[in-house]
Amino acid sequence: MDKEFFKRIITELNETNKSKNIYQKKGWEWLLSLYKESIVKANPNNDYNLSDFNGWQKVVINEKIHAIFHLNKNNENKWIISCHGYSASKEIGAFDAWCFNELGYNIIAFDFLNHGESAKDIVSFGKKEFDALIQVIDYVNKTFNPNHIGLIGFSMGAHTVNIYGLNPNVNKKNDNVKFIISDGTYYRIEEILLRILKIKYEVSEEVLKHATKELIEYYKTEYNIDLLTYNLSDLMSTNSELIPTLFFHTKLDKITNYKDSQIIYDLRQAISKNDEIKIFAEGEHLEAQNKYFQEYKYIFTEFISKIK
Repeated sequence: MDKEFFKRIITELNETNKSKNIYQKKGWEWLLSLYKESIVKANPNNDYNLSDFNGWQKVVINEKIHAIFHLNKNNENKWIISCHGYSASKEIGAFDAWCFNELGYNIIAFDFLNHGESAKDIVSFGKKEFDALIQVIDYVNKTFNPNHIGLIGFSMGAHTVNIYGLNPNVNKKNDNVKFIISDGTYYRIEEILLRILKIKYEVSEEVLKHATKELIEYYKTEYNIDLLTYNLSDLMSTNSELIPTLFFHTKLDKITNYKDSQIIYDLRQAISKNDEIKIFAEGEHLEAQNKYFQEYKYIFTEFISKIK
């Protein structure tokens, strides 16, 4: 396979800013209101309680990362940082974390690089995304001096918060991060790239496995990005102090495999006894919260209540 083939793959993998024209013509506020309308229509029982959803504010962190935040009306200085999935945006991340509003949390959702309104870059499925998360955590701490911070991530965002939770090179106490919620994560970069390529190209699995290996090497040689920098099993073996993590997944997920969440949870058990996991029987990729909203909320509320 020649370089032109991998250039094309990289180009397609980085077509993640699907709402670029909307931002330019109508702005993030319009997009947020559009998502609000769709949530209301999809949830006639008003499970999300959007009565005080207005009041989101915009900030640009380090001139690259675009974020929106919502201050809780109860003036409690605790924060949840929402990390969206691949090809999603901060507006979706805002809704995914909105259920924390009832618990008194301020919410901040940001666009990963090459997503939403954030700066153009190369999507790395964890490495650069982790760097962006660190910058947002630093911003929240310096700007708001919170009592504590929680992280919630979805799919690629879930992988990113798992990297943070396992990484021995971050000072979690100084960062004031007390818990992590991982929804629809993946375990190995190779496997998620293989699944994405399967969706895009109708060729044999053997060809795709070979292409995946070469693609990882292409990232390294052409962009100086080692996609395997944060191998979760390697991070786990060097880490002795972990943040309590709650894993959500659905058995019918065809994008990320629910067994990946189970693998990470099982591996962490040797050094972390405060983790929890819930695998729902039904629901496709990232449908757990919407499909099982009341149970989902009850589980994470109970989980957070145990954390000191």
